[in-house]
Amino acid sequence: MANKAKVPEKYQVWINARKRYHLSHAHIQMARELGKTRPGNVKTIEQLAKIQEKNKAERRKCKQLKKQGV
Repeated sequence: MANKAKVPEKYQVWINARKRYHLSHAHIQMARELGKTRPGNVKTIEQLAKIQEKNKAERRKCKQLKKQGV
């Protein structure tokens, strides 16, 4: 089986709400941003988690390179 990345708990709550109440990704994003109009670029919670993990890995890599003196 594929190694599935674990979604952080703060996003998992929104995923559960989306499934339970049959909401769209746009509804969830609007609810998270509270008070804004319909988002132009809708991203799923899974996409946000993946982006966050990618950014975290890049920060780790930069920090490690700094530590090595490169």
